[in-house]
Amino acid sequence: MNRAAIVLVCWASWGVSVSAADLAEVKQAKRIRVAAATADLPFERDVLQGFARALGVELVVEPAGSRGAALQAVAAGRADLAAGALVAQRDRHAGLVHSAEVFPTRFVAVNRAPAEPPGFIESLRNASRILAPSTTGAAQAARDAKLPESKTESGPPDRAMEALKADPGAVAVLGLFDALIAKRGDPALQVGVALGARDGIAFVVRETDVALRAALDAHVRQLRASPSYRLVIGRGLGEDALRILSRAHLE
Repeated sequence: MNRAAIVLVCWASWGVSVSAADLAEVKQAKRIRVAAATADLPFERDVLQGFARALGVELVVEPAGSRGAALQAVAAGRADLAAGALVAQRDRHAGLVHSAEVFPTRFVAVNRAPAEPPGFIESLRNASRILAPSTTGAAQAARDAKLPESKTESGPPDRAMEALKADPGAVAVLGLFDALIAKRGDPALQVGVALGARDGIAFVVRETDVALRAALDAHVRQLRASPSYRLVIGRGLGEDALRILSRAHLE
């Protein structure tokens, strides 16, 4: 049974009975348009490429510049779905819904070698600075962990990464998925103790595109249940991503 057939079988087993107009339009256009919230889509591109192959269409990734812009592109019909480290509990927009979870995540503390990895909450309290990027929920995670507010600074994620390079005693609170992507470009980055509750990275589609969402959910769930999922993680997020996932109690 080929992959596309497997997707159709999954729909039937879930009792999905909807108009397939949204999915039919994607197939008729022979392409699926993805609004990318981030400049790079490691791991997610792999997942979406497999989905496009299952549908027999071309994957077209269009940079949006930000999470908000990616969501707006889907809401306005300029893209079929949004991707780019979108968090199910945070990245929301009227008329849009999240897919099945693509990757588990939660907040983690990171710093750069040669400093000692931030392996314990207690070690974070001794940091010279605690960088909690704004709009991500990192500041709340730092407060929940009772980290000193006098040392906690907000700001955009790229400023946090620059501060880590400038100050060996600084730590940053990032989403695990974001941290793994950042580590691909900065091998000195060290992922330490986990903070906050579990969340998930997901794709985003229009609420009215029920058939497309059902197909996407089926593909994601099938992939996550297969041995290939670990290979896709290693290829897209680095060979130590699985070890870090396990340490964060997310494997």
